[in-house]
Amino acid sequence: MPNRAHTKASFTVSPPPLPFPGNMRLAPFMALPAVLREFGQEPQGILASVGLSLELIADTDTIVPFATVDRLLQQCRDLTGCEYFGLLVGQRVSLSSLGVVGFAMKSAENVATA
Repeated sequence: MPNRAHTKASFTVSPPPLPFPGNMRLAPFMALPAVLREFGQEPQGILASVGLSLELIADTDTIVPFATVDRLLQQCRDLTGCEYFGLLVGQRVSLSSLGVVGFAMKSAENVATA
């Protein structure tokens, strides 16, 4: 019987899933439904038109192709008439919405170590 005092437990921590090339997390777009509502637009239909839902956009780990996000932002721009719609959404992004990278940035001593 092995002596437990000399046995080291090995634990591995799995990092969160990374998007494949050409894909991205939807977390930075969590504010998109609120911005749409400020323009008098209901987000459900717009999201559905590109294959998304309120539930998917609220899940910080949802990963979608860049092309889907591009179509979504184009539709939002067209429906609201706001050429800087993406900027309005981006203004509401926090470091925490960037996942592990955001946490590392927030925890860094300075910009160089981030």
